[in-house]
Amino acid sequence: MTQVRYLLFVPVEKESIAKAFFFWLAFSSLVLWLGPFTNYSPAGFIDPWVYTGYFTNFSNLVHQFGLLYYPSRLPYVLFGVSMYAVFSPPVANFLINLCILTAGLISLYCIVARHQGRAIAALTGFAFCFNPYVMSSVSWDYPDGPAIAFLLLGLWVVLAPPPGLQGRRGMFLVGSLWAMAGFTNLIAGLIILPGVILIAYVRPYAIRQLGRDGLFVLMGVLFTTGCLAILSRQIFGDHRFYTQQVKMLLYMSREGRFQQMWGTGLTWLNSAYRLVATYGLTVIGGLFFIRHFGRLKSDRFYIGTYAFLFLCNVLFIFVEFGMKAVVLRVAYTSSYLVVPVFIFLAALIGALRKIALTNSSLTFELLLWLTVVGADAVPVYIFSRPNQLVTVLQHQYWAVAAYVGIAGLLACTLFASSRFFGTALAAASLTFLLSFSTTVDPALSYVFADSRPAYEAAIHTQNLLTSGIAKNRMLRFWFDNDEHWSPLFNSINSLYLWGWRDYSHLMPTMSVDELRYLFSANTTVVHLTQEPGRVEERTKLMAGRNIFVQDDGRWTVSVDNVEFQVIVQDVVDASSLK
Repeated sequence: MTQVRYLLFVPVEKESIAKAFFFWLAFSSLVLWLGPFTNYSPAGFIDPWVYTGYFTNFSNLVHQFGLLYYPSRLPYVLFGVSMYAVFSPPVANFLINLCILTAGLISLYCIVARHQGRAIAALTGFAFCFNPYVMSSVSWDYPDGPAIAFLLLGLWVVLAPPPGLQGRRGMFLVGSLWAMAGFTNLIAGLIILPGVILIAYVRPYAIRQLGRDGLFVLMGVLFTTGCLAILSRQIFGDHRFYTQQVKMLLYMSREGRFQQMWGTGLTWLNSAYRLVATYGLTVIGGLFFIRHFGRLKSDRFYIGTYAFLFLCNVLFIFVEFGMKAVVLRVAYTSSYLVVPVFIFLAALIGALRKIALTNSSLTFELLLWLTVVGADAVPVYIFSRPNQLVTVLQHQYWAVAAYVGIAGLLACTLFASSRFFGTALAAASLTFLLSFSTTVDPALSYVFADSRPAYEAAIHTQNLLTSGIAKNRMLRFWFDNDEHWSPLFNSINSLYLWGWRDYSHLMPTMSVDELRYLFSANTTVVHLTQEPGRVEERTKLMAGRNIFVQDDGRWTVSVDNVEFQVIVQDVVDASSLK
């Protein structure tokens, strides 16, 4: 019994990384393969499909457009391009998501195992893997998932450095990993800045050593920047890849584009249930610390991770409301908060166990573990399958979150000393709160949709165009937003950097200069439609502006319930536009 307790609940100084890696690799594979989460970006989104377009058509897009905002995220883009170059698109997409999820899981597990033991580490890993917020970041084919993975890998080296990565070598690697996180998505900086305090957690009371660590972190950042700059020079003919995200941020801020895209005011809070996961946990964790200050004041892992979470929350609030940027109201930008949330969740559950279950039986500890796993899985199971319960609760999510939060708060602050009941209620309430608040958030609902047919239809369309159209021709996609599959048509267009215009309505009134730019003799018009008769009307619209075309091919794309026509026309004469 003592040996089992030691194996599961005692902090692990030297975990077998190979065994942990293969376990979480296998577990991640099962989650991605069996669901209930999607493994693909949903139809209708634009930016994720742009990255898929770069993965499948990198050289042509670089040749046409050079260094832009999207391909400047080199750590993610080059990884995706490499995977798609070796494997078929569905397999490459799966493996990219598998690498992202496994990297995050192994990092989180090793951090928690070092400080709280294997049982709580495994519990935290399961909660992480089954959380819709985490899985939405992984599966929607955007830089958020890999940036989060880079952040967690860096925190692993800070908080639980593997053998051979202590000291200077480890700090150099931290700088490199965090640089890749920032170059993957600049928003990662909002986690990196507070994360620096965790280096102080590892090196208490050694100012000179902190300075040396900071220097090696900086060296890692500069080394990685230099390597990526060389690659950028080779690929784009310009080493300044790091300027593109900054330019986009300044453009969006100065032009008021954030407000145009995402609105103003506070109405977005009405359905931002996902924020309960971080701000609710912050409140409960703070009150728990006050309630049990005497027992926790020497728990440096709890204090360090809570300070990390608290500062991340403050920084996100400042950027959202002080700088008027959209880091909380937009689901995918606030997803970075899962990093401090899950590390602190482990610290909080570990503190609960230490305070209330000092002499508990192994049976109860295992029962507690299973209770927490159930509390995490139940919301995902129920709400991933719309049913009568979902219908009844759909307008009362805030109330449910409030009740569960209050239960967790009371259990943590008042009942924890009652041992079994208080700890079980508190731990289950905390994990249920994280799972429930992210499961019911409407901004994350796509994570439960079956997006595979749309993905395969888009890739099939791209393969048809690649094989049937000369590479040096410019593509203009023409589709109407009143068709059933218009969201998918938007995504297919995004494989070629989008740039869609509603030609059906704009063609009669567009200026000659616009037409000359859009419909040169080197242009191919790609019609996407469920109603082939529309193409005849579009051809007449072009002829009315002296744009003459000839048919160059037509295909039917059919994948499961997805079916539409792809009709291609080459511009043969646009010399006398009117």
